[in-house]
Amino acid sequence: MGKNRQEMVKEFLKNISIYGILPVVGKFLSFLLVPLYAKMFSVEEFGMIDVIDVFVFFLLLLTSFEIPTALGRYFYESEDGNYKKTIISTGLYLTLFFTVIFTSLAFLLEESILTNYIGSTQYAYVFRLALIWLFVSSINTYLSFIPRYSNKPKQYVIVSLISISTKLLSTVLFVVVLRMGLEGVFWGYICGSGLSCIIYYLIARKYIGFEFSVSLAKKLILYAAPLMLGVLAMGTWAPLSRYLILSFFPLAVMGYYSFSSRIISVNSIIHTALGTAWKPMLFENKDILTQADYIKRISGLMSLLSLSIGITLTIFAPEITLLIGKSDFLGGIAFIGLLALASTIKALTELRGFAPYLTDKTYIVSVTNVLALLICAIIMILAKNRLGIVGIGLVMILYETINYIFLTFYSYKSYRIPLHNTYEIGLVLLLILAELSIMYSLTLFIRGTLFLILALYVFCILKKIGGIEKISNFLKKK
Repeated sequence: MGKNRQEMVKEFLKNISIYGILPVVGKFLSFLLVPLYAKMFSVEEFGMIDVIDVFVFFLLLLTSFEIPTALGRYFYESEDGNYKKTIISTGLYLTLFFTVIFTSLAFLLEESILTNYIGSTQYAYVFRLALIWLFVSSINTYLSFIPRYSNKPKQYVIVSLISISTKLLSTVLFVVVLRMGLEGVFWGYICGSGLSCIIYYLIARKYIGFEFSVSLAKKLILYAAPLMLGVLAMGTWAPLSRYLILSFFPLAVMGYYSFSSRIISVNSIIHTALGTAWKPMLFENKDILTQADYIKRISGLMSLLSLSIGITLTIFAPEITLLIGKSDFLGGIAFIGLLALASTIKALTELRGFAPYLTDKTYIVSVTNVLALLICAIIMILAKNRLGIVGIGLVMILYETINYIFLTFYSYKSYRIPLHNTYEIGLVLLLILAELSIMYSLTLFIRGTLFLILALYVFCILKKIGGIEKISNFLKKK
């Protein structure tokens, strides 16, 4: 039975406080690896870490086969304990099956992948370590959804923090102390994912048994299968874009891109907090869809915070780069503002473009992503090295924008969900100005003035929507 609006709001705010505050610490700990990589590795090696990371994440999408998403769709259909145990166990065995299949294929095709995609066989051992990490991470990812769908966000966040802390400490040990180079990075990943996988299993073991339902397996696969084309499009875009960058530009450009992406990852704190709490609530309380104003406020809050952070990072990009890295990385600071906008659009698509998942018309997601992939890939191939750093960033924005337009419009047609908040236009304009200030190397004084304008604009927005009073009352209560 669905919850009333007051209960939904209370639950959402509770989950946000858990998913939001604790991951801030987790993301910060993970972000500490950026200056470590920047100091210990060359720009080219930094780029290589990203290339292998992205390829593994692409395979991770394949091994998951969108089974966790399908699990979320059917998890709440019954409160019966046996039903939940059966569907979770069935999903786990399906995940194991797909993980074994795709990991084995990657091992068998190792030489071809190293030669044609990564570009060098000298990273063979690093690649094998990455595949071990893939196997462990695939199981870990599935198990991590169980406390989330069971409405136990504290368990999810605490285990995530343990995993991130373990990864950080292990990486420092292997890279800094033992001087293992790129190999040390992936040994750190294996340690972090391995420990959290064990803990998640111990937490979820009461839901896991030898039960396997053919009918539920069919149900999960039929829901997940149409999503896979979209997942392949989304997953293909990341390694394909990197492959094209490697094909048309020096490896250093890949290093610039990777460094900027990791700086912008600070933005993902907001995306993770809101998005992680958002999806389970949508599946459990479909009557929330009648609250168009509510959804508008939630997504508006995310865009306000996300774009503000992105603008700030862009304005002070040179100073941030020198603080956490070295001057070698200054050549790619133009990426920061562009990737900030792309990441915000992607997050907004997740919040506002959910309708296909709830109407079981997941093929719309697939078609949209394939369209975006084809358009952007063709542009990059035709333009080749004429794009430059700004051009590459604009293509990334275009990819996310195509998805946003189609999926949010479908949500608007289905549930009358607002497509945007008016003040988001002003924030985008400020981001463009911040990007231009970097491209034309404007002084710190001018960029600082732009930051003050941003602060004033955000203050006015919060004042208008009543955010100042709410924040003040909240702090007084605390």
